[in-house]
Amino acid sequence: PDSIALHCNNLIDLKLYSPIAIGAQDMKQVLLPLMALAAFEAAALTSNPEGSPQIMSNVCSATPGRTEKCEVELDVPASCVAGVASSCPVVFFLHGAGGTNRGFAQASTVHDHGLIGVYPQGEDGWNTGPKSSNLCDWDDFECTSDPDEGAFFSAIIAELRILGANGNVYLIGNSNGAALAHRLAANAGDDLPITGIVTK
Repeated sequence: PDSIALHCNNLIDLKLYSPIAIGAQDMKQVLLPLMALAAFEAAALTSNPEGSPQIMSNVCSATPGRTEKCEVELDVPASCVAGVASSCPVVFFLHGAGGTNRGFAQASTVHDHGLIGVYPQGEDGWNTGPKSSNLCDWDDFECTSDPDEGAFFSAIIAELRILGANGNVYLIGNSNGAALAHRLAANAGDDLPITGIVTK
């Protein structure tokens, strides 16, 4: 931001005193950094009151196999947004098959412990193996009709990183959510930087 401001100030000092002197290239040099800065500021982590999580709306449409059931709640205590980036741990709460993400905002206690809570909704549970609702054959590796949980969680984490949530990532899962936590942890890597899991 300092270099952007300095660059913009230099252009303003040199060019903006005479509007006629500004060419298209100069205008681009002024506007592009300003637009990037505005986008960065607009995509910042914001807190919410306890019990009233935010909705992450971009990730559902960006990943294959998600339906209108898809929803990701984001629960951010004020203590986790003190600066531009947050080092608060990011904890995913994973419901079991047939469950929902609805109760986590009241039960998770992330506001008491300085954690960022993420409460995704599965598609009638989590796709951790063959399911009767799957459309793809088990050996059709090109089929993208079924939920791709790895891509889904990778997209959520990528969005959180853009917002400035840079803390370690943990998963808490119950039943089918526990199976998913194990599956994601077994596939941990750059796109799925899972630090630890708790399952039951």
